[in-house]
Amino acid sequence: MNRKVFIPLCVFILSRLIFINYLPVFFDAPEYLDRFFNPDYFKAIISGHLPLHIGYILLYWPIFRCAIFFGFNPSLTIIVAQILLSTIGIYCFYRFIEIVTNRRIAFIGSLIATLTPLYWIMNVSIMTESTYINFFLISIFF
Repeated sequence: MNRKVFIPLCVFILSRLIFINYLPVFFDAPEYLDRFFNPDYFKAIISGHLPLHIGYILLYWPIFRCAIFFGFNPSLTIIVAQILLSTIGIYCFYRFIEIVTNRRIAFIGSLIATLTPLYWIMNVSIMTESTYINFFLISIFF
């Protein structure tokens, strides 16, 4: 990875870290936090309202539990993990657009995507959408 890609990704991470809000802001966040606090992994996966968002719980429950074990703020740890996954996702989006078009268009497209308010909000709060969008971006690249 060259410097022209690495520096914007670092700016992406820093811009998200500044605005982290680990409180349950959106209506589903308290439910996800309750599910993460459930010590039984499988009950945490199947509990909650439909749709269950199994992929979100499946991925972040172990991270949440490890954060509790090591004495970190578990909600903050989940959001930092989401930010790291989003960084991978936006990099894969950049690479995919670069393959299809060129570097300039890929950079502009990635910049527009990262500055979209909804994408920004999803990255810095407890929401399943951030994870699923990034899974989609990563899978498009691969």
